[in-house]
Amino acid sequence: MRAGGIARRKIARWLCFSEKRTSRHFGCSRNRCEWKCGTWLTEKEFSVKEDNKKQKILSFDIHDLTPTSDFVKVPPLPPNTFINAPAAPESGPLYVLLLDLVNTEMDDEAYARKQLLKFIQGKPDGTRFAVFVLTDKLRLAEGFTDNKERLYALLDPAHPTPHIPRIFLYQQNSGRSDTGAMISVMTFIGRYLDGLPGRKNLIWFAGGFPLNLFPDQNDSADSQSKVKTVLNTLSQNQIAIYPVDIRGVVITDAHAPGGNTGGGGVTSDFRTGGGAAPPTAAAGLGNAGYSLANSSFMKEDEIARVTGGRAFYDTNDLAGALLTATEDGGEYCTLTYAPTNEKYDGMSAKRTML
Repeated sequence: MRAGGIARRKIARWLCFSEKRTSRHFGCSRNRCEWKCGTWLTEKEFSVKEDNKKQKILSFDIHDLTPTSDFVKVPPLPPNTFINAPAAPESGPLYVLLLDLVNTEMDDEAYARKQLLKFIQGKPDGTRFAVFVLTDKLRLAEGFTDNKERLYALLDPAHPTPHIPRIFLYQQNSGRSDTGAMISVMTFIGRYLDGLPGRKNLIWFAGGFPLNLFPDQNDSADSQSKVKTVLNTLSQNQIAIYPVDIRGVVITDAHAPGGNTGGGGVTSDFRTGGGAAPPTAAAGLGNAGYSLANSSFMKEDEIARVTGGRAFYDTNDLAGALLTATEDGGEYCTLTYAPTNEKYDGMSAKRTML
């Protein structure tokens, strides 16, 4: 990315939003807009309509991971004197890493941790991360920092300073696959980020993502409504979710034998912690069988889509996926406009950006 331009996107569809009239802010990530490198987009190539009436764009800004140019190095301070100015140039938006050990197979944790440490060593300079860990409860393990050594020490089980436990053993006792518990987690993180300006990226590092946007027989009657509400709230507060599936490459054979292999990773599409395969597959009903892995991937894609993020799955290069998520979340554009309809009655308005 570079100042003054934006990679040209191939528009596959209109981007439609239905939001309260008091909201006048659009954000679009590199992935969501389907940009193509090589040529550049400018403000003149965007058009915004509200209820089919063209609106005047007031501002258009390009954001990337280039460090801020107005950084001023802090001079030496007297003893016992402290200020909150950054010690090095900052770049990009804020990132939250959610290390979800509850919705992760125990056998997958060691490899995922190794890949996570590899990513921390090579993360873009100046990017600021906060780390939440979900075990028997949600804990803020580290506030926002760009210090690689500090983040590495936190995540390295061999480090002598306080760190995250090497392996978490009690997934089943701590709300695994509990949609209600995950709604509470997302609500809490949303409150943590509330009031912080600009785009925020939540990288959800897990082996399962129990926020069901599709009907499920195990969910309560109002579960889908609550999930949609919390995801819409995150999106309106410029918080994009990037699910990163730590299970690695998955064999998506809809008729593979079910159950936990006990060896880490996913060698069967129906690995559900020891559960049996769906009845259709177990009965050998040919194409009537369905894929739990593909269903999970669809869910991850939808969670990312509605919040402006991107899902990563079916890859063993988790460090690469984390790096791509960081770069994708750091390169985006924002524009604002003032609605011509000044009747702020709380009603929804259909907004279209091209």
